[in-house]
Amino acid sequence: MRPWPLLIALVLALAPFALAEEASKAGAVPPAPAGLEGGDPIPAGAATIEFPWIGKQSITATSDAFERMVAQVDFSNDAHPALGSITLDGKGGGSGSFAVKVADLITGNASRDEHLRSATWLDAEKLPDIKLEVTALTQLKPTVWHMEGTWTMHGVTKPISAHANVRYMEEMYRLGKDVVRVKASFDVSLTAHGVNAPGVGSPAVADTWRVDVVLLGLMKKAS
Repeated sequence: MRPWPLLIALVLALAPFALAEEASKAGAVPPAPAGLEGGDPIPAGAATIEFPWIGKQSITATSDAFERMVAQVDFSNDAHPALGSITLDGKGGGSGSFAVKVADLITGNASRDEHLRSATWLDAEKLPDIKLEVTALTQLKPTVWHMEGTWTMHGVTKPISAHANVRYMEEMYRLGKDVVRVKASFDVSLTAHGVNAPGVGSPAVADTWRVDVVLLGLMKKAS
């Protein structure tokens, strides 16, 4: 058997990663941090990944000031609409969107929860939505992707970017088949989003919060 068909197939399979690597070197996409790889890559091809609102999801925001505070999304309400979805184009790219309510945030302290949702802070009544719009996804390596998009909070939208580990599991107990796990972290500034409550930027409350997400989605191949 001549090696050319196999060689051509290999080149075509690696082309998206080679192009992404060149873009990264050119500065269009920043290099991914070390240690982000791992797991099985998602199957190739166009697909949609739906992220249900279930207790297995994890989104936390940490204020690591002198006083450390952690807010998290309460996923206990099974009747809640889906968290979001991602559409993959089958060529190493894609887009998507996610949304939670300020009222979905909990800190483990009822008084602190009231402050967080008050008009002085995130204003759950007048500005109830926190949204992540993923405008561009780039697959850098088999399980490493880069995200560009916008983060909307307190009625203010700002650009955001992050790297993510994206891995695949053929089946997961009590969740189903074709499960995709996304793990990513990024920083969000309160003052940049118009949150200027007393204490923000002080030893009690950091201005910049670290957002960590570990999400599970169900992948459906495009027909």
